[in-house]
Amino acid sequence: MFTDYYELLEISPKATSEPVERIFRYFAMRYHPDNRDTGDESRFNEIVEAHNTLKDPLKRAQYDIQYMD
Repeated sequence: MFTDYYELLEISPKATSEPVERIFRYFAMRYHPDNRDTGDESRFNEIVEAHNTLKDPLKRAQYDIQYMD
């Protein structure tokens, strides 16, 4: 199943690395399992996976090919 990382991080597919990092930090703090109020380990892991893909230019290019299909 294909996961839309842009939707998950609530960013545009045209977003540069700066918004990717900023939004990742926001969501990572919000969903980190140690956060007693809003922690969600499953969601946190999805956020980390999305960030790791979109921050790397090669991985992002490969992801974008699938995203465009």
